[in-house]
Amino acid sequence: MIDGLRLVRSAIVVADLDRAVAFYERFGFEERARTQIGSAAAIAVLGIPGEPSRLQLTQPLDEPRRAGGGAYFVLEVGDLDAALAQLRLASIEPASIPPADVAHGTRTAVFRDPDGFGVELMQRVPRVEPAGGG
Repeated sequence: MIDGLRLVRSAIVVADLDRAVAFYERFGFEERARTQIGSAAAIAVLGIPGEPSRLQLTQPLDEPRRAGGGAYFVLEVGDLDAALAQLRLASIEPASIPPADVAHGTRTAVFRDPDGFGVELMQRVPRVEPAGGG
């Protein structure tokens, strides 16, 4: 391990910065900074209120954007059902809601942002040991 290593932020490339910021704000992120790197890129840094984690959205200005790839974020929530209801009011529907994974103690819902990146909401639930004490 590299001494002093810490995650500063996660960054993704988006096709339309304003559209992406609006999407993540409906999840509860707030825009903390916005800057432009000459004619190369526009950048917005988002965060969850009260949390140090940040999400950087970068819109290249000098080259076309490819569709989102296999990257995704996992955001923990205390009440998945309440979060889903709130997002539905903001016209955001999950792409899937898999059955609870009680062996790992989680319930999740998966979304796609405007650029195709995955956003997973996760709620911790009581673990259930498999029959036989496994």
